[in-house]
Amino acid sequence: LIEVVLWIKIIVTIVAWAGPFLFAPQFILEALLPQVPKPLLWLRMLGLAWFALIVGYASGLHQLRTQGEFPFGIVYMGILSNGGAGSILLLGLLTGNEAVSGSKVGTPLIVVSIILLLSITAGLVLTLIPQLNEKTL
Repeated sequence: LIEVVLWIKIIVTIVAWAGPFLFAPQFILEALLPQVPKPLLWLRMLGLAWFALIVGYASGLHQLRTQGEFPFGIVYMGILSNGGAGSILLLGLLTGNEAVSGSKVGTPLIVVSIILLLSITAGLVLTLIPQLNEKTL
């Protein structure tokens, strides 16, 4: 299950977040997002930071495949980053924060992002629990 969750995380991050934030033209970002930060450089840096996280997830896959070891550090990183981001976006949506609910197109995309982030978090937690049980026995 952990391998599937990590692959889903890598693909979703590249397609939905890192790729567009780093490479999409400004007019596309303005059409999709409730707000685009000024300067756009901040969004590009966030896209690059997400690519750095992808390197971490890929290293977890490598550790799992080559050493047969559960990638605890990568899973903890994923739970914090995905769970934290999903929670912040959900709170922003529920409180009417303009950064997440400021457009007709952006709000559905934020909702999809929240669902993806919290689903990935749940997947990571579900893979972690049996590993922790094995360590404590």
